[in-house]
Amino acid sequence: AVSSISSPSRLSIFDQSCPAPAMLSTSESFTLNSAIPADPVARKPRQEEKHTVLPVSIRLLETAVARAAESDSGSLSIHGSEPGMLLLVAVVEAWVQQSMSVEFRINDGTGRLKARYYITDSQSKDMAGLGAGQYISLFGNVRTAPEFHFAVAGIRPIRTADEVSY
Repeated sequence: AVSSISSPSRLSIFDQSCPAPAMLSTSESFTLNSAIPADPVARKPRQEEKHTVLPVSIRLLETAVARAAESDSGSLSIHGSEPGMLLLVAVVEAWVQQSMSVEFRINDGTGRLKARYYITDSQSKDMAGLGAGQYISLFGNVRTAPEFHFAVAGIRPIRTADEVSY
């Protein structure tokens, strides 16, 4: 059985079924290969954007802002990286609703922080049930100008007590 597989007639059948690769002239191969660097070091790795939502406490934010003020770069860093979107769960202590925004003070058990939420007409209907004394989940970014505050991008009342970590 082994001799029949290695017979020349069998090999010629396989050779005929696979066509020979087309030969390129040197100018054609240069054109095709010039788009891809031959040196793997010359290729730059693709930079992927990091989109993270990081759960934080107010104390962690205060510490990060204080470290940023002391550093030479002045950039905010949480756990060694620049934060994207931040997530907070806290109780509302004070609530002031204006025509285009809501300003409130939140407390998560580690500190107090002022928060601002700029709203549109459709979002104002969602804000009707929120107020002082209610626990909320909010996401957004930290701002240091004009003062240290949390710029809220989204807000909702918490659904269960399991969302509160203290």
